[in-house]
Amino acid sequence: MGRSLDVTSMRPLAGGMINSVQCWVLSGPPHQCVVKLTSEVPEPAFEREARSLQLLLSVGFPCAAPLFVEASGGRFPFSALGLEYIPGEVLTHAEISDADRLRLELELAEVLSTLHSHTSEGFGYTDEEPKPRWIDVFRPRFAEVLRSCGDRNPETTTTVCKLAVARMDDLLGRRDGPARLIHGDMWAGNIIVRPGAERVLAAIVDASYAGWADPEYELAYMEGFGTVGALFLREYARVHPIDDGYELRRTLYNLYTMLIHVWLFGDDHYHARAARLAESLAGAMGWSV
Repeated sequence: MGRSLDVTSMRPLAGGMINSVQCWVLSGPPHQCVVKLTSEVPEPAFEREARSLQLLLSVGFPCAAPLFVEASGGRFPFSALGLEYIPGEVLTHAEISDADRLRLELELAEVLSTLHSHTSEGFGYTDEEPKPRWIDVFRPRFAEVLRSCGDRNPETTTTVCKLAVARMDDLLGRRDGPARLIHGDMWAGNIIVRPGAERVLAAIVDASYAGWADPEYELAYMEGFGTVGALFLREYARVHPIDDGYELRRTLYNLYTMLIHVWLFGDDHYHARAARLAESLAGAMGWSV
């Protein structure tokens, strides 16, 4: 960070499903920082995340500022991303009252509707060559994740997913723009809160998947993990009305998310959810599988 600092202590932080996350206490300003660590060297995703955070900060999104990136393996036998320390609790571990939960939904609706107001002519992650059509981004992502799952899913789930790839135009319709800026990983484990404070929402962390997308993908992701409810959607829709057919697209987007979790984590819970979503998608489309 441009000066010599000692790490006087470190402690693990909640979260870190893919990378380990620690808080480092430093001998000088900023005195504390959050560090994401992985043994993967190099780790270009950390560099992408740092750039994404700078973009999100530039539009006023409440996230942590990147402090340093060490992704080359030059000084350490690991890759590291240093981030601003923001006091608070991860929502998944916080004791939060019903009143604070409702306030949080309103604050999230405000933050996300503002974020999604920023547009671009092209779709893709922040470090990708933009594409003019959302389907040209989402279809390859879906197909790649399905390939990565291999034979981990039941045959029926795989069949439905292959049909989804082949008939993506029917599922998505015309979702061609404008592309809107999204965070891309909005769930309770990435939301920092301060229960009882004047403003409950402290920050939203982990911008690894930020980019320009169909904003319904973000809404579906948040609903799929139970991060938000009806109040959030109602307030969000005051700024960005939700188009007809969202329920079908939500099923498709949540199926994609469950495939990612089957690939990365493989828990029976994710297999079961993927199977239910595939069954629901096939039923809605009248596919016999």
